Amino acid sequence: MKWSRFLIIAILLSITASLIAQDWPQWRGPNRDNISTETEWNPAKLDAPNPISWKVNVGKGHSSVIVIGDRLYTQGMTEKFTGSDTTYKEQLIALDAVTGKTIWKHENTITNRRLTFNFAGPGATPSWDNGKIYYQGREGLFHCLNADDGTVIWQKHLVNEELGKLPSWGFNASPAIDKDILFLNVGEAGVALNKNNGNIIWKSAVESGGDATPLLFHRNGQQFLMLNTDSKLCVLDPKTGEMISSTLGGSNTDPVFVDKDIIFTKAGSKRLIWNGTSFEQQWSNPQIKGSFMTGILLNDTYYTMDSNRGRNFNLACLDAKTGEIKWQEKLGENGSLMATKDWLVILTGLGELILAKPNAEKFEPIYHAKVLTLPSREGIDNMRWANIWSYPVLSHGRIYCKDTYGNLACINMN
Repeated sequence: MKWSRFLIIAILLSITASLIAQDWPQWRGPNRDNISTETEWNPAKLDAPNPISWKVNVGKGHSSVIVIGDRLYTQGMTEKFTGSDTTYKEQLIALDAVTGKTIWKHENTITNRRLTFNFAGPGATPSWDNGKIYYQGREGLFHCLNADDGTVIWQKHLVNEELGKLPSWGFNASPAIDKDILFLNVGEAGVALNKNNGNIIWKSAVESGGDATPLLFHRNGQQFLMLNTDSKLCVLDPKTGEMISSTLGGSNTDPVFVDKDIIFTKAGSKRLIWNGTSFEQQWSNPQIKGSFMTGILLNDTYYTMDSNRGRNFNLACLDAKTGEIKWQEKLGENGSLMATKDWLVILTGLGELILAKPNAEKFEPIYHAKVLTLPSREGIDNMRWANIWSYPVLSHGRIYCKDTYGNLACINMN
């Protein structure tokens, strides 16, 4: 009886722990919806006099972070001035998620100087799978590393090995993994590699890929791959790369699923129905562009970033069924957004973290704090430095916020 009681307690503790703490192993989280399932965190902690636990610099760029237990991984670009020249390096850095202390880092030199000043730094976010880290460099160098110590397991240069052309802004799409297959938005309509050794499973024509991350989904018991490429939104057979259907696309954002439909943004927000062979448009709202940030769906309400007005960052709320704008809130510079079922977690382009209640009728901010300090407008020579495109991440009771300059802050919400 005593051992049975202990077993029951252990099982209950295990279930409770899974609700309290959640790993964040890839771009936009475990379910690729940018919604955390964590419940045992305290939003009011953001109102503490000094809510920041630690802050470090991980190098310039737009990568978000991933968190596995007490490890955090992200990418950045560093600069080293050597007399009359400057050496630029991309790095994958592993940190202690609790203290911010560097555990290891992997570096490679950037040779294409154009990519060091046009929205400088990596744009992709690494992925973790089964003890390995997969990360995309902006020039096309892709690595698989041991997550414990950063040793190289395999690497591949996507341009040199003729898998794709270098896009105008470099390679910025994050990797997607399913079982033993690694999917990349490279070439005309994607590339699939064996995740264990980098061998090619299938590839498309050697063209420039897109910035959106490949997205796997199921329909009627069958798995499909959706890819927003440089020019089109397409559905592929993930086993062979065969094109099933396509429509006009070419956006930086990932599709968002609404029941069996999708919402995606290009020259506006649209809800499309994919019937298995072709796309049909259900609604379109050209007023809401969301050019860089993928939106979030909560309770038939779609929250997204309206980048329709240059530097002005408007948080927009749409009825997901009709596309009607319910409200918009001006928040200054371009920012980013994630959510839980009860909270919107908003990071503005000026470094303010806002916790707001999801509300289809009005913007309802509850807590806020300045967590990152960017240079003043006078000190910004180009709007590429006036944005925060790295999503905030809530994992294991901590919120991680990162800016374009590589400043990474941890806010303990436990």
